[in-house]
Amino acid sequence: MTGLLTNIAFDVPALTPLILAVLFIAFAMQQLHRANNRDRLIVVSLTAVCFIRYVIWRADQLLSAKGGSGEIAYAWGTFGLEMLALLEIAVFLLIMSRTADRKPATDSAERALLARPAEQFPSVDILIPTYNEGREVLERSIIAARGIHYPNFKVWVCDDGNARTWLRDLCAFHDVGYIARTDRSHAKAGNINNALNLTDGEIVAIFDADFAPTRNFLLRTTGLFEEPSIGLVQTPQHFFNKDPIQTNLAALQEIPDEQRLFFDHMAPSRDAWDAAFCCGAGSIMRRSAVEAIGGVPTGSITEDLLTSLAMLRVGYRTRYLNERLASGLAPENMNAYIVQRQRWCRGAIQGLFLSQGPLGPGLSLKDRVLYFPLGWIAQHPLKLFMLLVPIIYFFTGTSPFPGLTLAAFFEIIAPLILLATAAMMWLVPGCYVPLVSAAVGIHTALHVFPTVVASLICPFGVPFQVTPKGKAAEQRTVDRLGLGFAILIGLLTGFGLLWNGFAWRGNHDAASFNLVANLWGCLNLVICFLIGLIAIDRSRLRSEERFNLNEPSVITCVEEALPGRLVDLSATGAQLTLANAPAVGSDVELEIFGIGAVPGRVVRSTSAGVGILFGALDIDVRTKLIDRLSAGDLDNSVRSANWLGIVRQTLRNFV
Repeated sequence: MTGLLTNIAFDVPALTPLILAVLFIAFAMQQLHRANNRDRLIVVSLTAVCFIRYVIWRADQLLSAKGGSGEIAYAWGTFGLEMLALLEIAVFLLIMSRTADRKPATDSAERALLARPAEQFPSVDILIPTYNEGREVLERSIIAARGIHYPNFKVWVCDDGNARTWLRDLCAFHDVGYIARTDRSHAKAGNINNALNLTDGEIVAIFDADFAPTRNFLLRTTGLFEEPSIGLVQTPQHFFNKDPIQTNLAALQEIPDEQRLFFDHMAPSRDAWDAAFCCGAGSIMRRSAVEAIGGVPTGSITEDLLTSLAMLRVGYRTRYLNERLASGLAPENMNAYIVQRQRWCRGAIQGLFLSQGPLGPGLSLKDRVLYFPLGWIAQHPLKLFMLLVPIIYFFTGTSPFPGLTLAAFFEIIAPLILLATAAMMWLVPGCYVPLVSAAVGIHTALHVFPTVVASLICPFGVPFQVTPKGKAAEQRTVDRLGLGFAILIGLLTGFGLLWNGFAWRGNHDAASFNLVANLWGCLNLVICFLIGLIAIDRSRLRSEERFNLNEPSVITCVEEALPGRLVDLSATGAQLTLANAPAVGSDVELEIFGIGAVPGRVVRSTSAGVGILFGALDIDVRTKLIDRLSAGDLDNSVRSANWLGIVRQTLRNFV
């Protein structure tokens, strides 16, 4: 008991920074507005002050530290990783100190566009580059693109898949253009450049093979090109389906997809600094701007960022319009997710070795800093290493924080953790869930960090790898590396906690670190559990995503019309609520607004409603159904975390 009291005894003034942080978060932060750049600067600046206090304290402790050479090297090595990560955090806070809303300018541009005669609308080519995607993926994109409301556009499917006959016939049926090439040089970028050489629209929109634009996509974007300096407009990427993180955590309605943080919050902030960049799908470009840079850059396996940088060098900027104007397929299993992130990482690092990249000539210092891929390089080593710190302490008694006292922890570290977490949650509301986000970040780091190292040593030579989509991604996988890592670290941490006498043993040289290490270890156990869940693909309940509806409908069974309400709808089925439900197995016809009569069979009847599986659909009905689901205003995405639901679902995962 005496040792415990010694460990937790400290002067009350040491609590002052923590108390001030709590008061700021509880009261002042609630009065600030995220859309106000002055308020954003206040939050970011106070967070930066806490980081600066930590760095000064940390350096002072290290300079006066005593111990063996191994302990000193361990402490300084940890400090080096922290400083690398803090460099990326500093750039992140700088970017997030501003935000931009392009909706007013877009509204004005759309009004001006609609005031023109139809023949004066800019001509647009819509390009859909494809390689190995199946019919079930491409048909949705083609139908949605063809149905855009705009008087002067042409859709072109750009086939890199050995001139697939079925795709050519599908394009002919839907009256869209078909361009095939056989050399497949430079992958997607080469495919786009080939199509650019064969088309002539003033504006060029690009959608990945799995992305479907909404009907107003061109009306909302083309008017922005009236500003001569705009070379490219990027829109956010939303998704029809749940990503592997949501699925594997069984949190389909509790957490947003992993890309919401970037597209909903970081991208508008980058735009406020004139540092937005092309993200591929959902982008639209001025043809003359693309011609001015000699076509889409082909030096990297991810051409997107280089396109914006190349345009910036010749005087064209990229704008970001934060509106849901297209939706696509998120990676459908963990293997696809990993392939995608590794490709993004390698492509970003390749840019460092190219004249068109952020280190090449013709950019300002601001642009070099904001376009440098620090996010891929700086954070991963520290994220992985931080799981090891409690383990090292438990078994060796060595702490990377020499001279740490609980007074210092409550005075320096606790306010930093509290304010940084609160600031993150304020800046990206609903998209940052501390332990879940940490688990996702560590799992990603485990797979991406080797790619970082390999790309820095040998950036080129790895071929472009398409993210599997549709039937190519149906297989459920187990990420053995992620699962094995989670089990190993979890076992070592758990055994270390027991070995150390849980929290109060205090028998090491750095006894003041004991409480911190044990709390840290307990959090790491939760993170390891979440990583384990993320690593194992769960089976998806349905082959097609359903969209929630609430509209009247009529179901006909044996010539009897039964009124009801359509609850949800997909390309393969629907759910209704009815006063008198037909028996399971009954053949029915469902009347859907804007689509017509859809044949099906009752496959489920419960108090929640009647489930209908659609039968064989004629092409006209199928086209209308896909168009309604893909190109309309239906949205089944999760925009903000449901905290109670996350806790409830996490507890369910334990049993």
